[in-house]
Amino acid sequence: LDYVAKNISPTLYSATFKAFASSVDHIMSNELRPNFMMVDALATVDALTVGGKLELSWQPGARSQLYTGLDFRGLTRDGSRIRLVKRNMMTGEPLAMPMRFEDLIWQDGRLNDMGLFAESRYFLTDKLTLTAGARVDRVAAEILNPAPDFTELYPSLGTETEWNVSGNLSGDYRLDEHWSTQLALGRGTRTASMEERFINHFTLGADAYEYVGNPLLRPEANHQAEWSLSRQSERFRFKFSAFYSYITDYITAAVDSTLARKYMPMEQPRFARRFQNIDAATQKGFELEATVQLMDNLQLYTTAAYTHARNLDWDEPLPEIPPFSATTGLKYERDRYSIHFKGRFVADQERIAESFDETRTPGFSVFDLQGHVEPIKGLSVGAAVLNIFNRNYYEHLNRGYRNMPEQGLIYEPGRNVTVFVRYEF
Repeated sequence: LDYVAKNISPTLYSATFKAFASSVDHIMSNELRPNFMMVDALATVDALTVGGKLELSWQPGARSQLYTGLDFRGLTRDGSRIRLVKRNMMTGEPLAMPMRFEDLIWQDGRLNDMGLFAESRYFLTDKLTLTAGARVDRVAAEILNPAPDFTELYPSLGTETEWNVSGNLSGDYRLDEHWSTQLALGRGTRTASMEERFINHFTLGADAYEYVGNPLLRPEANHQAEWSLSRQSERFRFKFSAFYSYITDYITAAVDSTLARKYMPMEQPRFARRFQNIDAATQKGFELEATVQLMDNLQLYTTAAYTHARNLDWDEPLPEIPPFSATTGLKYERDRYSIHFKGRFVADQERIAESFDETRTPGFSVFDLQGHVEPIKGLSVGAAVLNIFNRNYYEHLNRGYRNMPEQGLIYEPGRNVTVFVRYEF
């Protein structure tokens, strides 16, 4: 449901109301996996998401704008995994009578978030604009059907309630006709997700580890400063931004050697990852974008990004941080045809989190070539060669998953040739 009313009064410009609901009933099976001969597993997930938002747009003065509102998001998730063990896990011999187990994955978890927010923008001069905002959230989380082993980990289970406060302040200044700069300060809080709170010995799809939630997680708070400089002109576009953030109660997952894996317990990895808070972490980095119009139809562009992150509590890098990467490309475009060549360059990632059982990743470079032609109006024919030199590589965040036909890392596709035909009428 989406409703908008405009020009309500001289000061109230618009009112926007949105409401939504989503229900998912999902079943997963290992019938086509290699380990089906050992155990027959069937997992169900019942998820319900409801929410809404009311936002009012005000014009209190000729040089100011104000946005106020409230929103709500409610999550409910339940589901279990039925395991029918057919063979002895140690010897591989068939069991005379298969053993049946039921694992409560989501434990009928509930997570409700009600928020109030306001943001004001004030045009001090033709060159200087100030923006300030604030947000308050009330979060309530509980599980109604906790698993016995989850209760052993957290014997004082109940309804956890949080009050989270966020805010931001920024200034935009136009230096001249083409150049502008911005300085922004902010504090953003993030409550723990349903997965981080309530998942119980189940995978999240990213790797082969089982994950165990923590209903006592504190909300993560990010205190960040960011500065940017940009230019916009007919032949040159440029933007550079640098940031530094100090994060308290950072939410991460670490291998817990006291939590043995439930599903296929004799296979690697033997232990689960449990979500937890760390007191302090830092992140700093930059992003760069630049485009140069070399000729009327010829464009050169480049992008680059880097993040350096550290877990101050455990004196190690934060996990799952991509390495430095850059992309450079050349585009030639006419009304009836175009050609595009680009290269992507990624550095080694040597900064890994041992607590997360991360591994180092080698750098790589890949090149792509694309083009199209329009022989008649409305008809486009195109082709592309991706990974021209057939480079064998994988991204830092690519990880093997349980029951892969072959053990190892997930590599990106090799040389890939595609052709398309499109007709518009």
